[in-house]
Amino acid sequence: MQKDQSSQEKQKAQKPRKSIWKRIGRILKWLLLSFTLFCFLILFWCLFGGAICNDIRAARLKQAYQKLELPPETTRVELTSFVGNTSGTGNHTEIWVGMLLFVESPERLFEAEASETYLYLEEFFHGYEVDAVPEDLTAAYPYPKDFMEFQALQGEESGKGYFVIGNYYDAVTQVDLRGH
Repeated sequence: MQKDQSSQEKQKAQKPRKSIWKRIGRILKWLLLSFTLFCFLILFWCLFGGAICNDIRAARLKQAYQKLELPPETTRVELTSFVGNTSGTGNHTEIWVGMLLFVESPERLFEAEASETYLYLEEFFHGYEVDAVPEDLTAAYPYPKDFMEFQALQGEESGKGYFVIGNYYDAVTQVDLRGH
């Protein structure tokens, strides 16, 4: 009997050890799973999260441009935005939002030359950059900035009467692969 009792006591003493190891194993599995999930979340953020946040900001800025008041006889042709490295120097992300305008007849409207139309638009849209679209769109670099892409000007030969109103903005986050 004593042997039976001593073997039962040994089994009882060993049972808690097995349950402790099971608990430790479960905790280690949970920690490994949590660490793996955390790594995937960081990878997702680095690849897509920053880009999504910057795209949302660009869309909101485009909505603000849509609400801008226009001068008389001026038509809003197109809105566009660009997220990325706009200057090509260093690793940084910027947002550029621009609006393509068409002034019906700049000479008749302001009774002046087109250059004075440019000055008028620059004054009207104070705080924004104003660029006149070159008259010859068949040239090698038809846009004032190489990242501007207005679909309305595709196939056009003359940019007379077109102006670009735009500005640069800070990105929400620099964790965006388009800026590197």
